Amino acid sequence: MSYSNMTIEWTDLIKFTSEGIVVADYPQIRIALTNKFKQIYGDDIDVSTLSADGIYLETLSLIVNNIMQNFKQLYANLDIRTASGTYLDMLCALSNVTRKAATASSTSLLLTLDEEETDNYVTTQIQFIDKSGKTWTARNQNGITLVPGIQTSVTVTCDELGPVRADAGWIDRTVESSPIIEVIQSVEADLGSYTETDAELKARQHNSGNSIGQTVLESLAGALLQINGIEDVLIYNNDTGTNWPNADIGTHDENTVQAHSIYVLIRKAPNISMADSVIGNIIYDKLTPGIRTNAYTGGTAKKGIAKSFLYTEYIAGQPSNYQQYVYWKELTPDNPDIAIYIKKSMYFDSATDIEDSETVKTIVQNVMNYVNNLHISELLQYKELEEIVKYSDPMFRGKNTFFVQNVIIAEDAASDYQNTDTYFNYTSFTASEDNDIVEIHLS
Repeated sequence: MSYSNMTIEWTDLIKFTSEGIVVADYPQIRIALTNKFKQIYGDDIDVSTLSADGIYLETLSLIVNNIMQNFKQLYANLDIRTASGTYLDMLCALSNVTRKAATASSTSLLLTLDEEETDNYVTTQIQFIDKSGKTWTARNQNGITLVPGIQTSVTVTCDELGPVRADAGWIDRTVESSPIIEVIQSVEADLGSYTETDAELKARQHNSGNSIGQTVLESLAGALLQINGIEDVLIYNNDTGTNWPNADIGTHDENTVQAHSIYVLIRKAPNISMADSVIGNIIYDKLTPGIRTNAYTGGTAKKGIAKSFLYTEYIAGQPSNYQQYVYWKELTPDNPDIAIYIKKSMYFDSATDIEDSETVKTIVQNVMNYVNNLHISELLQYKELEEIVKYSDPMFRGKNTFFVQNVIIAEDAASDYQNTDTYFNYTSFTASEDNDIVEIHLS
């Protein structure tokens, strides 16, 4: 059995080597300072924590240790792989990648002004309140006009940033009691997002390259991902002399990609609206002249919306006769049925309704988090889902509370699911129980 040599010279508490910074830890610092004190005052000095000298050494060692650890943290923040917080923001900004801000949840409401009102109600802003006390606001600088007895649709956003959930019927009244307005929420809210985490920012910076990337496609992907509301991008590049007619040699959505063309697929947050010109201008500006963008024609797996933008060249601030269409595909989610079967053990948590079980909710939440964060066109593997379900077990004193029986995707047992060039967005589930077998379906 080997032991580490804890003795170092007090002059070597911090060193910069070819492999980076090396700092002493607390025991080494205390030993180095103790040896120095003994050299000055003699070996018989009492350095235990029961003496004044020992307490002084302990305090001094802690101060030096804190200084050393701050140096270590500062050095770590010079590397984008280990940096965090503001330091990570500064390093990512050098490659034109910035942290995405939080977004708000949004939904649509149907408003009906009371029929007894004699005049139309015109305003630029109406505030609503949900059953939990959170406020939502509908804004329109051009004005919101409510006619007595006539139903009007408005879009509202939550005043609190982040993924605030609001199921159908959750927002049910206005903040102001006058005038009397009937409020109907028929659809659940599209969830917002928190501020991008350090891990998410690092992953995006790594995956997208940057806006001045090493390749044209890296630059294009990086520039698109900089837009607040665009969550993922996939670009097919057909640099061959023939068209890609099907999934065997090209895309998974069976769309034809022409020779010497790119096919851009964009996942946009559902609660964010943006002009087509924003995306169209970026795609055109980042492309090499002569490379075309391929239109989405809608194959058998129609999980997207064909988008286009007519780019006009401006010379000296004036539009020229040169115009070119830019095409891309805005994705819509694909949610094949995911069926999860588990067998309860005697330690499974009790609940009057199986859908209220905390264990079932944990399983659903973990599976949704994994599936909804898969990249565009990424394979959905049933074995991976089995592992996620298995490790969602809260355990009871080291004992399993359930056992995984099966995970079935799109009614295909023991089979992976090939994503058809889109993404997944599961938001709800159902659960039932029969003879200790719990069946969960995600949709």
